[in-house]
Amino acid sequence: MKLHNRAMCGRCGLELISEYGGHFVQCPCGDSYIDTDRWDCMGMRLGGFAKYEPTLETIIARILLKMCVVVGANFYKLDTSRKDWFFEYEWTQEQQDDFIDFVADYLYKNKIALRLLTNSPLYGKKRCRKVASEFIFNYGWKLKN
Repeated sequence: MKLHNRAMCGRCGLELISEYGGHFVQCPCGDSYIDTDRWDCMGMRLGGFAKYEPTLETIIARILLKMCVVVGANFYKLDTSRKDWFFEYEWTQEQQDDFIDFVADYLYKNKIALRLLTNSPLYGKKRCRKVASEFIFNYGWKLKN
């Protein structure tokens, strides 16, 4: 009997399915969950689902994962313990600007992520864009000439 792992978004009600239980899943609407809900192949519910509460590490990992996707890097082989790890890859000014927009939008839709990343109660689109720009200034790939 094949089991599927599901979570249901509390905001929009979309059913999210992944191959293994206990993994992070994100709904297109922006909410995040751990997929602990287990169903059998006949649709019988075997468990529940839990709301995912992000940590600073998961927020940074999500941003770095997207950074890797933009330049075609392997996130799992990225060695961020090296002092100059962000010089390993390059991107264009357009890719960087699009990425800043992505991070700003992510932070604007996820107040918890913004609060954990900045440790500040200030909130707004301009603030999110400033935080995203600062992150890229400090940790973004080098620009192609």
